Amino acid sequence: MIQKEYQLVHIATDGFVTVLTDDLKLRGDFKLPTGLEEVRTKFKSEEVIMLRVIEYLDRSLVVGFKTSFEE
Repeated sequence: MIQKEYQLVHIATDGFVTVLTDDLKLRGDFKLPTGLEEVRTKFKSEEVIMLRVIEYLDRSLVVGFKTSFEE
């Protein structure tokens, strides 16, 4: 199991998000879980959001987030 953080770039209406990876590529195969709806509000207010993602085998899951001002 690997935990990574990616910068949020876009949230689609269907809940899928686009993130910027460490190697500066866009990745759009993550879905924002229902419990993290606060991300939409913060993103709309133009805060920089880092999504916390757990990757295991061939699955990835968004499990949390932080703004650029949080440690």
